Amino acid sequence: MKAAICKGYGSAAEVLRIEERVKPKPRGDELLVSVKASAVTAADCRIRSLNVPAGFSLPMRLALGFSKLRNPVLGLDFSGVVEAVGEKVLGFETGDEVLGSTGIRMGCHAEFVSVRASGAVLRKPSGLSFESAAVFPFGFLTALSFLRDQAKLREGQSVLVYGASGAVGTAAVQLAKAFGARVTGACSGGNAELVRSLGADTVIDYRIQEMSSMEGSYDVVFDTVGKLGFANGIRLTKEEGTFLLAVAGLPDFFRILKSKLGRGPRISAGMAGEKKGDLEYLLGLLADGALRPVIDRSFALSEIVEAHEFAESGRKRGNVALRIN
Repeated sequence: MKAAICKGYGSAAEVLRIEERVKPKPRGDELLVSVKASAVTAADCRIRSLNVPAGFSLPMRLALGFSKLRNPVLGLDFSGVVEAVGEKVLGFETGDEVLGSTGIRMGCHAEFVSVRASGAVLRKPSGLSFESAAVFPFGFLTALSFLRDQAKLREGQSVLVYGASGAVGTAAVQLAKAFGARVTGACSGGNAELVRSLGADTVIDYRIQEMSSMEGSYDVVFDTVGKLGFANGIRLTKEEGTFLLAVAGLPDFFRILKSKLGRGPRISAGMAGEKKGDLEYLLGLLADGALRPVIDRSFALSEIVEAHEFAESGRKRGNVALRIN
């Protein structure tokens, strides 16, 4: 099978190649999925480049491979068709159209991937394209973890989503609105209409609009891109509110610990997981019309370098899809 192989840590042009790999075989509780589409996410780009928050370079190398990735096939999310099932699989059969996430196991930027049937994999809704299905998990699972689980977002609260036009940002705007919050999206002016169309009540152009006048305005401030700045995020959050950091370095975690001991906004960060129940919940909201995945561009597997370069360019709106089979 063809797969996008990451030869080491570095720029996309330096380390990404298309190569032939051995087709996996499903074992036990595994499905073999013929991958129709995947997504190129911020996580893929950070893993490939090792451009990670301060203090996490060594832990990442220890977890994923010191000089190169132990699993050189990137890709956290997939959609496709079940080609074979392991002997212990229940609830899936050959021919099922599915979507899901492998998380840190990766492996989705290939023509085939083996996934645990008990993991974050579900049947794909019939009205959802393979590309839309493939980009769905990353942003929405991340936004759900931060807004529902960490911030405990409630109806009527005010939310500022900083980086509202990105993969996590577009998901966070929609999810916060589905929870009944009043949503302000901060993005560049050119993306304002997109963010409004997703349900934002107010849109701020962060490049030209002074935000200091909004001090203490929001119950929840969600920095989805790690560019708001710690001091700015705290300043914008109400005294009893929550400041969420999707991108946080070790110094930020020390600040988080300190915040738990004193007064002021609660600060929260951490990695979002991939749980079948969470994905099922999100697909329910999708079926109700409350959510929709946003795709900026789609690339063929052979264009993996261009896909990574665009994904980390800072210009994308929503998600980058990867067409595979």
